[in-house]
Amino acid sequence: MKSLGFIKKRRTMNKVQLIGFVGNDPKLKKSVSGSSCVQMNICTNEKGKRLADGTLYEDRTEWHKVMMWGRGAEMIADVVRSGNRIYVEGRLRNYTYKKLEDGVEHKSYYIVVDYFELLTSRKYPFMLKTDNPDEDGMEDNVTLEDVEEL
Repeated sequence: MKSLGFIKKRRTMNKVQLIGFVGNDPKLKKSVSGSSCVQMNICTNEKGKRLADGTLYEDRTEWHKVMMWGRGAEMIADVVRSGNRIYVEGRLRNYTYKKLEDGVEHKSYYIVVDYFELLTSRKYPFMLKTDNPDEDGMEDNVTLEDVEEL
């Protein structure tokens, strides 16, 4: 297999970019250690189409769970509201947890945001990029209480 040049062997990439509409007002929470975390849902749409043979593909709506940590979380909670159009950039993370009721292990996926830009019409667009995505205040040991409300 031929190398792409800019991607070295053994390197991987986990990057997500979305433009969509915020489905709920962001929920700001504090972790046990005091880090701020915000959670919200973002909706994206795919336009349907009709193929030459007459096959019809319907419009499709996808909902994405999104979270941001640290100072960015506080800023999102202050400026972003349900219905706003937003651009987010980040990485996909999965969380495994057990529900207290049944003890069954569940897996959930989130987009952890490193950068966002509010695209809703305003006098000045709002943007934020974390200073260092590897040091964003995110905790690896997230509890069920941190993620169950989405």
